[in-house]
Amino acid sequence: MIASPAAKRYAKALFRLAQDEGALDAVYADILDVQRLLRESPDFAALMGNPVILPEQRDQVLRELFEGKVHALTLRFLSFLDHHRRRAAEIAGVCQVFDLLTCQAQGIQPVDVHAAHPLSEEQIGKLTTRLEKRLGGKIRLTVHDDPALLGGFRIRVHDTILDLSIASALQRVRNGILQGAAS
Repeated sequence: MIASPAAKRYAKALFRLAQDEGALDAVYADILDVQRLLRESPDFAALMGNPVILPEQRDQVLRELFEGKVHALTLRFLSFLDHHRRRAAEIAGVCQVFDLLTCQAQGIQPVDVHAAHPLSEEQIGKLTTRLEKRLGGKIRLTVHDDPALLGGFRIRVHDTILDLSIASALQRVRNGILQGAAS
């Protein structure tokens, strides 16, 4: 997903506010929770992206979901984004950019791993250690299950993808056979 210019502006503003209030860690944890909720709850994602729902209704739902569970700045920001600016649909992009800004500030590289099968805590630990050594710094590993890979995994660091999946290997073999048959 590519964040809109508006999402980038709002994320930067929230980042600066969180830094100024000394609440960066708390707001960052909240933003990660909102990102997870957007991924795991199609209903929540639909609520945030639906322009037909009145801001007052969405604000009520946001308060029921988050009040007392997130930092006050996070809740104020979510309410502001929706109620005052009518930008609730931008929340996914704002979260994405805020995540990147925070990782950059903390010297952490976000790494996404798509695995064919769920990875154990031990496997995640070993993979994290190897990737930190290879990338030369701290990482934040996010693991996604993707049975379509058949086996192995796909690693994404920024714009670089390392595809070590069986599905990809089979596709390369297939392409090689087709190239040979065409010659």
